[in-house]
Amino acid sequence: MLTNLPVQPKIVPAEAQMIVEANVLSCFRRVAVTVKMYEHAASRCAGLGLSGGIIYDALLLECARSVSAERIYTFNIRGFQRLAPGLASRIAAP
Repeated sequence: MLTNLPVQPKIVPAEAQMIVEANVLSCFRRVAVTVKMYEHAASRCAGLGLSGGIIYDALLLECARSVSAERIYTFNIRGFQRLAPGLASRIAAP
């Protein structure tokens, strides 16, 4: 998250939004989360005994799976691979 980076001055939410819109969104396809994706993500987290914000990582992986993404970028490689071992070869750091 840009707003959590250890930089000075801090990146405020409005700046983070502008950075993402100008540099990221045009490079990626947006995927809408469906009820079924949310159910799969929740089931996967429950099956692994995980709770909290990890559900968002699981949802991102469901989105990637739904469009057969060639590459999934994250700074949390081990966490993503734990959630989706079948996608492990596609998960990489940016």
